Amino acid sequence: MVERLELLLKTKNLSASQLADETGIQRSIMSHVMNGRNKASLDFIMRILKRYKDVNPDWLLFGKGPMIKDNTLFDNEQNDQLEELKRENQALKEQITQLNKKIYNLDAERTSFQKESGIKETDQHSQPGSVTLNDEEWPGYGKPRHVNKQVVTVITLFNDGSFREYHKDS
Repeated sequence: MVERLELLLKTKNLSASQLADETGIQRSIMSHVMNGRNKASLDFIMRILKRYKDVNPDWLLFGKGPMIKDNTLFDNEQNDQLEELKRENQALKEQITQLNKKIYNLDAERTSFQKESGIKETDQHSQPGSVTLNDEEWPGYGKPRHVNKQVVTVITLFNDGSFREYHKDS
């Protein structure tokens, strides 16, 4: 362990006291470990690995493998998290696509309905975006009113989050 710590110090161009300061290890503990008086504790090792994320834990602990981790962008745990985020992102994109299709279809239906019914948008209400239809403009005007249910308000939602209300004049 001492030899690997010395190599780490040399590679990082640090003194033992600088390493202690950067990792939050007491200088006296660093000195005892470097002189072989004490063995490095788990906390000691973890502080070094936390500060120097490029140091290979297997190398520091056991002398196995290269001192510096491979030049991969992410470790396995991060790769798993990245893949999960990609899957979630793709699912959200598909949901957005479906919602946009529904909005497009609703907008097309609204336009078709307006053309067929002769509805004209007029801003007669004080509420922004509201439109009131006179009886002459309301679909089905002049037809027998034997049906109990009647449409009194139509709300159109737009893909930018805005909406427009159409009210039947009573």
